[in-house]
Amino acid sequence: MKKIIKTTIKSVLYVFYYGFIAFLLYFVVAGRTLTDWYDVTFGTRFREIVYTFNLGLTGADTSFMNEALQECQSDLIKATIIVVLLILADLILFRRVGRRKVRVDESKGLHDVQTETAKHETEEATPKYRWVRSKWGYALRGVYHVTILLICIFLAKPVYAYADQVLEVSDFVRSKLTYTKIYDEKYVAPSSVQIQNTRKKKRNVIIVYIESMETTYASKDLGGYQNHNLMPNLYNLQKENIAFGDRKGMAGTHNPSGTTWTTASLLSSSSGIPFAFNMGMNKNEGNSKDEKFAKGVTTLGDILEKQGYNQEFICGSDSTFGRKKKLFREHGNYKIFDYYSAIDAGYIDKDYKVWWGMEDFRTYEAAKNEILKLADEDKPFNCTMLTVDTHHVGGYKCQKCPTGNGSKTANVVACADRQVQEFVDWCKAQDFYENTTIVILGDHPRMDKKLVQGVDKGNREAIDVFINSASPFRKINQKRTAATMDLFPTILSSMGYSIEGNRLGLGTNLFSSKKTLSEEMEYDEFNRELGKNSRFYHKEFE
Repeated sequence: MKKIIKTTIKSVLYVFYYGFIAFLLYFVVAGRTLTDWYDVTFGTRFREIVYTFNLGLTGADTSFMNEALQECQSDLIKATIIVVLLILADLILFRRVGRRKVRVDESKGLHDVQTETAKHETEEATPKYRWVRSKWGYALRGVYHVTILLICIFLAKPVYAYADQVLEVSDFVRSKLTYTKIYDEKYVAPSSVQIQNTRKKKRNVIIVYIESMETTYASKDLGGYQNHNLMPNLYNLQKENIAFGDRKGMAGTHNPSGTTWTTASLLSSSSGIPFAFNMGMNKNEGNSKDEKFAKGVTTLGDILEKQGYNQEFICGSDSTFGRKKKLFREHGNYKIFDYYSAIDAGYIDKDYKVWWGMEDFRTYEAAKNEILKLADEDKPFNCTMLTVDTHHVGGYKCQKCPTGNGSKTANVVACADRQVQEFVDWCKAQDFYENTTIVILGDHPRMDKKLVQGVDKGNREAIDVFINSASPFRKINQKRTAATMDLFPTILSSMGYSIEGNRLGLGTNLFSSKKTLSEEMEYDEFNRELGKNSRFYHKEFE
């Protein structure tokens, strides 16, 4: 029994050792290739990777994993061959080297041949022999294993340094080991201030989050980086209405740490705080109601629910991805209309699926019908919707997309620009429009490098437009350095609500003259503080 246990332990350690060696070799051979592929394809950093996988990939388009494997396929084959050769060398070289021949005696066990030969010369039975490893043989094999391990670690070090430089892994780790007091000193709990409707009739709101819609898509003369403007309609909407930003031309808000992916942006723009929950907190469990998502957070949905609003969240993808369904259902009791709802309602066939679910033009059509239903109710409504065609990688070119903009992604952006204008025009023609504010927001800058190659991250903002605003403020300065969390109180103000102190969460009402934290602290400093850990955050919001 002891022999079986000993053999099993040796086998497990052997497998574990070469498994680790294989991992290191795969990293050495394919690490740089994968890092370059990821940087070009997504452009996000380790922080976003961690939080995205922490929330789960249910409902996501995971075809990028196949692309990653194809990108480094030849490298992985090379690494596999090296691992196999190392294992064969281990088995062949040390099959005899460092071993000695011993005789097996049934009653006494193993004995050295030279010391036992004389004693057994008279025995008629033919002795049995076997090979066993000597102490110096064990030492020699140990040196072999340690040498391979050290070589692999030595080769992996520069590859890790390169990946760390691109993905900012160590920056993320350091940020988690450094604590900020920004929440202790600056956070304003919505429950601690008065939020009052200033109008006789509560105002409806329609919020359209356009996936990855950023200021970079404008032409160079309008503050963007394109040869011609890919979003002329949004630019005109900004000029005809209200838009906040700190650059000339196309206006937009900055996306600081914890707001640079969709769920984080949705949370931040509706609660005034970034997404910085501990790893494993609220692990993705679909529709589980065991624990409320972000249970200590007060969102726009929570506030409007208490004000008697009917609320609905609409998207053309699977709403469980990124916990969007839980966020909106548990913070405001939103009705959820997503890809699967569209199937149930007959908008698309049950086996129909493109991209992340269905095209944006179908989502807009469904949204029109859903909004008309909301408008028929005897309550104010909040309809929040999210598009997806402009999602990375490259976007999805639907049948309504134009041509002639130079690339597929450019055509997709131009299509999204036209579709949102058509939607706004439709809204303006409806009876409910007079008492409705429309807010159009980019959720975050795009994640791949399409159209934005070489553009500094600091010069990429998500667009914002406030249409038919009812803010009680009349003198408005639209030239503001603003961040995603400032949208929370600003949306409420655009609906005609007054906010005591003009700050909610870490966000500032941009219609007011109060400085944002980005203006008060300087944006770079504000961003650094948000990237740090916070005991207050984990205690109060989780």
